[in-house]
Amino acid sequence: MENKHYREFLDLFRYLLDAGTIIFCSAKNVFVEESETEKINQSLLNIEQTVGNINIGDLPNEDLLDEIQKNLLRCFSQQDKESYLVRILRKFESISTYLNIGRDKKYYLLENAPALRLGKLTYGESHVFTHITLERYRKKIEPFLDLYNATMPEKYVILCFHAYSSFFMRLDALCLDFQIDLIAIQTKNTLNVFNRDMSNLFMLGYSLEQIGIKESKNLTYQQIEKSDQKNTDKESKLNRYIIKKADLIQQVYEVSKNAFNCDFFIFRESIETANFNPLDIKKQNIVQDLTYRLSGIMDNEWYSDVCKKMNWEKSICSGQRQKLQTNQITKKIDKILKRPKKE
Repeated sequence: MENKHYREFLDLFRYLLDAGTIIFCSAKNVFVEESETEKINQSLLNIEQTVGNINIGDLPNEDLLDEIQKNLLRCFSQQDKESYLVRILRKFESISTYLNIGRDKKYYLLENAPALRLGKLTYGESHVFTHITLERYRKKIEPFLDLYNATMPEKYVILCFHAYSSFFMRLDALCLDFQIDLIAIQTKNTLNVFNRDMSNLFMLGYSLEQIGIKESKNLTYQQIEKSDQKNTDKESKLNRYIIKKADLIQQVYEVSKNAFNCDFFIFRESIETANFNPLDIKKQNIVQDLTYRLSGIMDNEWYSDVCKKMNWEKSICSGQRQKLQTNQITKKIDKILKRPKKE
């Protein structure tokens, strides 16, 4: 089997331990021995090069998914396919302890040092501060963290999180196309590498029947749905808006992404939080018009909130259409989003 792109992808995560340690030392002003300074500086250089060389929106790349798909097609039996997927899951077992922030866990002090319990295992400062960084980024704990004001090690952790999350979302969908339940394989092999993101699968066009959820026959899925609901309830308390037509957001992102510089996860989160600052906007007039368009599937309160946070006037946003009649991005958006009835 071919594993060239898979090995390259795994290599992206090699500095997670170093990044978490550096974040911990910085947060707690930990004294670093001179003998360790050179190692930390080299790690920082490696992390900076990794962040600089990779576009977060390109992870995972299509070559990697094509490689996995071809390997699945080469498998003679369903058992061979499952064995191949188990090997992939096991390779991510240690990586997921840093990045799977949805797992049940407990922070505590062990001999006056921060520790993290995941299942029956205990992890140290690097894991603790990797999880804290991602929970701040996902607006689950304060002080909140945005990608554009994060330190280099924090940006690296966030990049790895998006790469890992996107990879398993795509791999999960690919397995469904082969009528393989990746969650069931994970459970069968007592692994806890990723949590299924139901909203993303729905957004990609998969139905409950395709995912394999039928009434109350599968407790694993029930637990996932309950967990998703808890997360939704929790996020709603953090001033997140519910995207009423989630299936359109991926389409909107694909046709408008040249107007800003971010990956899909940041785009969706920016809509949920009514804050477009993280988008790294390149074409403001298009994004302003898009904001007005999105108000048609969100609501006027969301529209007002975005304009307030971005210091934009509503009339300017809704008036951009006249200036953009010949713009190709706007024409594509026209086919996806209807203009709000009242302008």
